[in-house]
Order: sequence, then structure tokens, then C-alpha cells
Amino acid sequence: MDIQSDFDNLINLLKSNLHNKYVNEIISSYEQLELQYPFSNEISVSDGNTKEHTLKTFEHRAKMEKERSSNPFVFGYEELLPCLKETKYTHVFISSIISELGTFIIFSNFEKTDFIGILKSKRTSTEIREKYSNHKAAVEQYGKEVLFDNEKNEQLFIKGKFLS
Repeated sequence: MDIQSDFDNLINLLKSNLHNKYVNEIISSYEQLELQYPFSNEISVSDGNTKEHTLKTFEHRAKMEKERSSNPFVFGYEELLPCLKETKYTHVFISSIISELGTFIIFSNFEKTDFIGILKSKRTSTEIREKYSNHKAAVEQYGKEVLFDNEKNEQLFIKGKFLS
């Protein structure tokens, strides 16, 4: 599947779940924003994306987030965790959409036909670009090349369309 079709499938999945405030936030503004959509055809069912592993990982992250409750950074655990526990799927696919509104982390089945849940992080696309740029400058200062060049690998969408 190509990146535009995959993105469109994800948007359609989100559009069918507007009862969630974070879904509603991204859907109401995705055609006005520049979005980054990390996409790979190489993700497959594995031990790393089992329901149990995913649930355990995000339960741990929720506990860490609760410890910084005076300044939360990631939102939506209270809705996500029960959905992860109850899902009938043995494996969970995690997608993300990054924008100036923040990063939306979307949980679904691998076919992206069944929505499980969503988290929203305060991390914006500008902040991510700055971190990668600072890291790249530090690495290049020592005459080395970065292993992942964000500038070359950004997959951008504007008004819902992939910029090739």
C-alpha cells in the first residue's frame, strides 16, 4: 500500500470515531495543517506489538505520566488503557500523526479498520525538527553522519495530500 492510501485509511478510521476528543481535534483541523505521518510498509505482526506487550508498555508510561500530574505531557491514558485491555485483537498497530497541535498516537488493528484508542502528546512538529537538527549538528561537529536524517525522511501532508 502506498503512503497516501495508508494515510487516507487512517483518516477514515478516525472519522468514524469522532466521539473521542483527540480524534475530533485532529480531524477538525488536519486539512489546514502540515502533518508528518511516519509510514513504513515493513511493520508486521511480531512479539513487539502483541496486545499484552503494548498494554504493559503503555500502563508503565501512564504511571510515569501520573507522577508528573502537575505538568502532564501525554493525555488520554484513562480512555486508552481500558480499550487496550478489552480489544479482541492479539496484536496492536500504532500510527502517529505529528502536527503543531501535538503528536497523536493512534492504536488500531493492523488493517486500520478498527479503532482501539488514541493518545495526544504536547510534542509538536517544530519541536521534533529542532531536536533532530540539534542532534545532527552535534554529530556532524565530530565529523560523523547521523543514522537517521529527519529532513530527508519527513513524510509531509498538506491539506490531506502527500507531498512527494
